[in-house]
Amino acid sequence: MRNRAQNPTLIAGPRRRPWFSLRVKVLFVSLAVLTIPWTGYEYLREMEVFLQHGQENALLATAHAVAAVLHDRPELFQHHADLLRSTQSEREMFIPALRSPIVLDGLLDDWNPYIAQAHTYAADNVLESKGTYDPKSFYFKQIIGTYERYLYTVFLVRDLKVLYRDPNSYRLDQCSHLQIAIQGPDGKFYRYRLATQAPGWVNAHLMPDNPNNPLPLRPEVRIKGAWRETSDGYVLELRIPMSMVGARIAFAVAAVDPATREIRTVIGTAGTRRVEELGVVIVPSPEIETILKDLERGTTERMWVVDHNKRVLALAGSLQDDISSGEEPRNPTAVLMHTLYRFILPQPSASVDDDLSGAARLEGQEIEAALAGHSQTRWRQLGDRHTAILSAAHPVRTGNVVSGAVVVEETSNTILSLQNRVMENLFNVTLIVFLTATVTLLIFASRFSSRIRRLRDEAERAIGPDGRVRGRITGSFAMDEVGDLARSFSTLLDRISQYTRYLEAMAGRLSHELRTPLAVVKSSLENLEMQPVSDEAAIYTRRAREGVARLSSILSSMSEASRLEQILQREEAEDFGIVEVVTGCVEGYRVIYPQKAFALEVPQGSVLIRGVPELVAQMLDKLVSNAVDFSTGEDPIVVQLDVTRTNVLLSVTNHGAHLPAQMGERLFESMVSIRSQRGNEPHLGIGLYIVRLITEFHGGLVEAHDLEDPPGAQFTVHLPLRVGATP
Repeated sequence: MRNRAQNPTLIAGPRRRPWFSLRVKVLFVSLAVLTIPWTGYEYLREMEVFLQHGQENALLATAHAVAAVLHDRPELFQHHADLLRSTQSEREMFIPALRSPIVLDGLLDDWNPYIAQAHTYAADNVLESKGTYDPKSFYFKQIIGTYERYLYTVFLVRDLKVLYRDPNSYRLDQCSHLQIAIQGPDGKFYRYRLATQAPGWVNAHLMPDNPNNPLPLRPEVRIKGAWRETSDGYVLELRIPMSMVGARIAFAVAAVDPATREIRTVIGTAGTRRVEELGVVIVPSPEIETILKDLERGTTERMWVVDHNKRVLALAGSLQDDISSGEEPRNPTAVLMHTLYRFILPQPSASVDDDLSGAARLEGQEIEAALAGHSQTRWRQLGDRHTAILSAAHPVRTGNVVSGAVVVEETSNTILSLQNRVMENLFNVTLIVFLTATVTLLIFASRFSSRIRRLRDEAERAIGPDGRVRGRITGSFAMDEVGDLARSFSTLLDRISQYTRYLEAMAGRLSHELRTPLAVVKSSLENLEMQPVSDEAAIYTRRAREGVARLSSILSSMSEASRLEQILQREEAEDFGIVEVVTGCVEGYRVIYPQKAFALEVPQGSVLIRGVPELVAQMLDKLVSNAVDFSTGEDPIVVQLDVTRTNVLLSVTNHGAHLPAQMGERLFESMVSIRSQRGNEPHLGIGLYIVRLITEFHGGLVEAHDLEDPPGAQFTVHLPLRVGATP
């Protein structure tokens, strides 16, 4: 039984494809376009510094212009100066003007624009406490402002143990309540309390002068409110006529112990027992606010005016309107890209969590510098890390004395919005340029590489496995390097073709030219042998005759391949049974090579192929002759015929030495001999070359394999079955 074939030696090797093609290289080169957005980003970072300087200069110019209007007008600062000199309280309550009316309903919808101005009162504002104060269970936030003739305020109270007023009791200190203390316009001191039996409308009650007396004197219907219960406390919304408010005011929220109904904790904006404890009411100066509103450039700035004690005299504008969203894109692609950029780029804050909203005093190094007579700016970062507020302060002088300062503020949202729009445009342009450049380069690389592949395919088809020129390379008219290469290949191939034809014809011409002098030498030797010569001369004559015989054999071998190629061009194929041809040839080999044993393995019945039976017999002769020469030992030479669905496999196996590894694909080339020992017969390496020519003529393939156990070699010829033949 034959062993499986190993290490096949085929006629043609596999094609090696480049792993780093030209298109891939061009793709990597096109990635260099991505440096454009990085360069643009670095440029924008530098531009951000210039924009910040520009914004600082613009705000300083605005502050200077506002201060110029307020210069040498002491009457604008006199009222607040007199008021503050007449009071010694350390607490001040700045009551700004509201931009919209407030509806007393206990809801916070009307207060949403002012939520950022809410001030929290907790542990630092405890006025009275029994036991340990828990800041998590009781505190409140307050928003306050004026609109037209009323003072509005709302309290967001966190009280986990709200206790309502007992309907059967007149006391107002045994339930959760609000304390109000006011110094009226007439200079008198008034105390009020608000308590309710249930959520809803509430009214204040005027209390006696004695703070320890919990019984009200009478209802105060001018002070109205709405009480709404929440999950962790309650909301109390209040309205007080400005005609009741004088120079001082204070609010306090009381929490009551549910078990004893005694006041547990009181937290207030200021003390409520004596007039000296009240906070000073600081209401914006209408005259200064009118001036500020006339000088407002828009809704992107907030302007403050403070006196020499840093107390706020007027406020105009709001930072909440400083969100420049720009026009939203409408195209679906633009909307998608805009949404993507919103995740990548830092966005302006939807709301500015400003810690100075509603402040009665302003602090900062820029204000210190302005009150000292120098203009200065300052950036302060907000909690969202993306938004900063720029403050520009300029002194206001009365003569040579600094009477106050103008502070103009603006957020960095304008710069950030502008920077984002520029960045989005840069990304869009870069993306378009990158895609265009990539597509263009890929098209160029594809066309360039296709020309190279076409040139490679033409070169591979032009030269056959045997090294002969079988086609042509079309010269290119392109005036570039690839065109020059194609024309050079075409010229080179023409020269190789001419030289190959010369070499092919040389064997026939050489054989023809040598036969005549060889015949002369042969006839001369024959005549010489008929003459009486000495024994020594007879030896030389015999050697000369053997040399002539070997030379005749060499000439016959040289012309055999040429004659076979000419025969193949004239022969016409026919259908014949290959089993009969192989069987007849093997019977003849047993007679020709009696010293060798032959084993024949053929299928039953007839197997038809299309071709020339004489050529198939000649091909088998060469394979068997090669096997006889290399066969060693007593193992038979096996001639086997197998049939597959489409092919006939004719194999010749001999046991002996392996095929020379260095030969590789050159086994079936012309003038290549694998014999390492030279005998009396000349071997020019024509036999296996003839096998390949006949195999290719029949549309087949020949291959050689080494056998391992026992060692040897196997030559297999694949020939196609006749169309329609059944294996």
